[in-house]
Amino acid sequence: MAIDSPFGGRPRPAPAHASLFLRDDALRRGSAGVVDAARLILADMDAVLDAEGLNRSHREVLALIAAEPGLGMGALQARLPLSKQNVHRLTATLLERGLIRQKAGRDDRRRRLFYLTEAGEALDRRLFDAVRGRIKQAYRQAGPEAVNGFWLVVEALAGGR
Repeated sequence: MAIDSPFGGRPRPAPAHASLFLRDDALRRGSAGVVDAARLILADMDAVLDAEGLNRSHREVLALIAAEPGLGMGALQARLPLSKQNVHRLTATLLERGLIRQKAGRDDRRRRLFYLTEAGEALDRRLFDAVRGRIKQAYRQAGPEAVNGFWLVVEALAGGR
């Protein structure tokens, strides 16, 4: 299934001269593509979240804990562009729903570390399943070299994570 794109339909090959990809028209096309792709991926996840009565901020917390089990409240607050109160509210909701659990830190028993529960892992899988097909299709269409380049660009956009 073809996706309508605000930046001109089928991808064109990279310009022959390396510096041409830094021109404003190419940068705008890339920017529009990232925004459009993010909108579609987030819409796929939103359907799963809506069914659970959760929102994108809950998903961000779940994704961070899934990627790095044992995160504490301070680490979550540092990584999320939200107030301390909002992060606390989100984690409280996820704890109440049984999607995450807290465990005392090994070195400092006062620290509370977050982990996904089985239900949280299942929700994380459902969220990934909602976007897997779209990403897989795009990877197949682009090919391995393009996917590798995409990973490099996305990592650079994300600040080298």
